[in-house]
Amino acid sequence: MTVMVIEDHKDSLELIRLMLETSNFAVQQCRDREQAVKVLSIAVPDIIIMHMTMAGMPLPRFVAHIRALAGSIRIILMSGDETGHDVARVNTLVWLPKPFNLAQLVSAIEGK
Repeated sequence: MTVMVIEDHKDSLELIRLMLETSNFAVQQCRDREQAVKVLSIAVPDIIIMHMTMAGMPLPRFVAHIRALAGSIRIILMSGDETGHDVARVNTLVWLPKPFNLAQLVSAIEGK
């Protein structure tokens, strides 16, 4: 299974990549939503995990773009911001609060 991780914090992106690769997931890394759009136009992953608060393209517009390219792909929204749960619900996304451990990450990916 291929997971696209969209995270603007370099250290967090690297940590999540290592966690996923340890669990035998293939990982596509993007530092922002604009880069993700370019990658999505070439190769659509099985699942997307992204940080909630990022500069650039607004979240609702980005989600609409993903849905247009990849249909009902599972999107996991991660953040340490407590309002993230509401943002995820409004945008029909899965919520993963930060900080999280490997088991929580894999559980979110597997839909458990």
